[in-house]
Amino acid sequence: MNQITLRGITLKGSLTLAALVLGGCTFDAYFAPPPAVVVETAPPDQGAVVVEAPPEVVYEAPPPQPEAGVVWIQPEYVLAGGRYELRHGHWDHPPQGRNHWVASRYERGAHGYVYVAGRWN
Repeated sequence: MNQITLRGITLKGSLTLAALVLGGCTFDAYFAPPPAVVVETAPPDQGAVVVEAPPEVVYEAPPPQPEAGVVWIQPEYVLAGGRYELRHGHWDHPPQGRNHWVASRYERGAHGYVYVAGRWN
């Protein structure tokens, strides 16, 4: 029997498809795209491991400093809903006694890439 694939649905036999079309059958189906990245369970001492490397972050020139004492935090890619999502750069107030931002990064490990969150020093 012939096999026909239509948007992720496999119909066996060309007569089945013809009967659906000629019979006036319609259906609406939402097919979500596959996740852009694969997240695997990591060893207990790590966070989520991402198999696909994160995109290269593009440098953003900071806008003028809105007030004294704020620090510019460069953009980064974070995982959101199984996809890399760009978090744009922004000005932020450092916590008391700290004034240097250490940017987040993805470290390559044995199982893939592990996200290491940014922090204040």
